[in-house]
Amino acid sequence: MRGNVRVHQGKIRAKKRKKALILSLSAFSACAIMIALLAWLSHAGFMKVVDIEVVGTRRLSSDFVASSTRSLLEGRYLGMFSRGSVVLYPHDAIEEALLSMPVVKTVDVGSGGLHAITIAVEERVETARYCEGSAGDFSMCLALDEEGLAFAPSEDDSMVAYRNATTSLSLGDTVFSGPDDFKNMQFFLRELAGLDLAPREAVVGEAGYVTILLGGGGRLIVNTVDDLSGVLFNLSSILRDPSVVTGLDDFLSRLDYMRLDAGNKVFYKFRK
Repeated sequence: MRGNVRVHQGKIRAKKRKKALILSLSAFSACAIMIALLAWLSHAGFMKVVDIEVVGTRRLSSDFVASSTRSLLEGRYLGMFSRGSVVLYPHDAIEEALLSMPVVKTVDVGSGGLHAITIAVEERVETARYCEGSAGDFSMCLALDEEGLAFAPSEDDSMVAYRNATTSLSLGDTVFSGPDDFKNMQFFLRELAGLDLAPREAVVGEAGYVTILLGGGGRLIVNTVDDLSGVLFNLSSILRDPSVVTGLDDFLSRLDYMRLDAGNKVFYKFRK
């Protein structure tokens, strides 16, 4: 009797294993069919990205952005799924590729319909420029954004030109170590313009020193470590003193330099 029971139980276990195997094979086949169907759909013409709409570009060419994006749509994921499918296109890779360009500040990639994707680009805005070479040489200049980052070539001679007395600047580099330093200097230069001093160039030196070349003549030497608001107050006090400045144009034409880096003291020297 016990032998018959063991044989019966063995048959039951065998049936269960067979059933489990059939179910596993069925599930595997269903998954394989589903994956094959999805792979086929990703290559289907009605799922393909046909149009790439680019908005917001000024310095960058829309055609360049579109062609760069199309190159990322080529190929397959895992050797099966098309990267050019409107539902599987490499969204993050497109954004990362565009953000790697210094001129691009932000980018938003999204679906533009059944056969299109849209790319909204926000480019950096030029607020100043950085130029190589000696004073007065504007042949090689880069545009600087509001944080002092160099992002593109510049030919805008209306912008104040920064130079660095010790190093060169490349695309993606910043003039100062932090954006606040650049913003403070930009504020200082705008205030100088408001005093009719017409700042044209700012030469960045060591230990925070900056030499500012004035359009009317002369140089101002400041230290960005100092409180630039206090420096402006001292400077405006000197310019308003009739015993020192009888006429601004005449004063600037004779000025060699003015040092504003000694607290409340101001030192200046005229040309010989």
